[in-house]
Amino acid sequence: MQLITSPFRELYQDKSNLIFLGRWCFSAGEKTSQEIIDYHWLDREKFKNDFDYLNKLISKTNYQLADILNKINNTSYSREFWYLIINPWVSMFVSAVYDRWESSKKAIELSKISQVNFLESEKNLIPNDFNDYLQLYNDHLWNHNIFKDIFEFINIKKINIKYIKKKKLFKKPIYKKKKLFIKLFIDKIFSLFTKRKHVVLIDCYFSLLNFLKLSLSIRQLPRIYSEFYKDIQLPKENNDLRRRIKLNLNSNNFENFLSSYIPKNLPKSFLEGFNKIIDEANKIKIDTNLIISGNANFPTELSKFWCALKKENKTNLFLNEHGGSIPTKYRYYDIHTKIFDKQISWSKPKSKNQSKLTPSKLIGFEKVKLSRKNLSIITLETSQYAYYCQNLQSSIILEDFKQKKKFMENLNSEKINFKIKSYKNMGWCLEEKYKKFFGNKSITKKNVKKVIQESKLVVCTYPETTFLESMISGVPTILLYMDDIWKFDDSFQDLINNLRKNDIIFSCPQKASQHVKKIIDDPKKWWDNSNTIKARNYFLSECGSVSKNWVKEWKDFILKNNDKT
Repeated sequence: MQLITSPFRELYQDKSNLIFLGRWCFSAGEKTSQEIIDYHWLDREKFKNDFDYLNKLISKTNYQLADILNKINNTSYSREFWYLIINPWVSMFVSAVYDRWESSKKAIELSKISQVNFLESEKNLIPNDFNDYLQLYNDHLWNHNIFKDIFEFINIKKINIKYIKKKKLFKKPIYKKKKLFIKLFIDKIFSLFTKRKHVVLIDCYFSLLNFLKLSLSIRQLPRIYSEFYKDIQLPKENNDLRRRIKLNLNSNNFENFLSSYIPKNLPKSFLEGFNKIIDEANKIKIDTNLIISGNANFPTELSKFWCALKKENKTNLFLNEHGGSIPTKYRYYDIHTKIFDKQISWSKPKSKNQSKLTPSKLIGFEKVKLSRKNLSIITLETSQYAYYCQNLQSSIILEDFKQKKKFMENLNSEKINFKIKSYKNMGWCLEEKYKKFFGNKSITKKNVKKVIQESKLVVCTYPETTFLESMISGVPTILLYMDDIWKFDDSFQDLINNLRKNDIIFSCPQKASQHVKKIIDDPKKWWDNSNTIKARNYFLSECGSVSKNWVKEWKDFILKNNDKT
């Protein structure tokens, strides 16, 4: 049989004697009776073992790269400096390549593939920086080339590799920078009035008004730091330089491949462009004792390099969590905790370097004016290709879709009307699928906050930020999720049991629809029941809530950790 790894029609003449590597090989809505290999992380025991394996491998990769890049760039920075610079890319790239390797390996182990077809395409472009890389991981041609490189490396004698001329040009993914002209102009004006030493808040997910309130409370102007958005032209790739990267990740065949593959894909900002970005970062004269960032990836490469330099000089660097709900077990690799001095969490702290504060992103949801009209179902969509080893990845979302579809069909059979708030299209076109089954009128285009505001009952279909937003708003809310896919932190098991007992969370679509049928005429009656209120309050105390005095809460935290504010 011939193996097809990608959705390009040029790869085969007809569909006879074919086997497809994954659901991503088909365009949205395309019906097929072809054999498709099951996604390897549907095996949840394998998923857990792979997370543990990648956790160790990513630490080892960061460790070795830090030493190698210090030597090549003729620097002597700490390993923590390099972790901050390279880990966002290392964690995602190693996870992604391992995922493609395991999918390929599973196909090979079927022992019925005699040929695999690939396009005669150019090699993948080397990304300039991490933001550039983010445009690649869900691109079909980029992934097609990775599969090709894997099969060429493994070189199984019984499997013939056939190369096919491509008939059309493919658009190369381009990183689109945010248009911030007006904000950057205002920021430059504010920079003229900024006191010499102040707290640097980077992408902390406050609304404009709330950001202003907090900034003024600590006696400084709100800034987005136009200095970090300078356009830097990086040098071309230098293959001689890249050949000097000698990784020793040789515990197995995948690590042999990875050791040779990382030097060919390492962003230029870590190598050819490193000194240029360091020079620009050193020119930024912002004086601070405390930096709080709302994203471990940072908005620009220059801001990340500047933060790394400041941290090297003993400036405190904190991470403000920008998403959450009930903490999940498989979310971050261990190295994530070695980068930041302290983390601001939404949920109860799990370690000494965590502090629980009002979630900056959710301030205002507790004051939403409710009109209580609709039963709203808020859904999820994930990228077609996995970028990390975490709960819901790649084609597992199609299993999730089946669960939600069954739930909605149950509501339809009871003549219960609902509105669907779909997630943005990540390649699976799930909104179109919902339209096909439940009609165009079932879809709402309003934003999540407006959807919650207009709901008498919200059904959230994934246990992340949106679920917490809805719970904070006070709108009657239930969660329907796949409990075999989403695994929560063990310390929250009592909370999970309590929410189940009080019919707030469900993993069975039948039970969830029966509960909706029971309460739909007056969801508020159930929501304001004393037991339900206790469960709601328990959830908010454990997972995140908005303090009435959130400005003072944040101000006191900043003052405590920055004695020169």
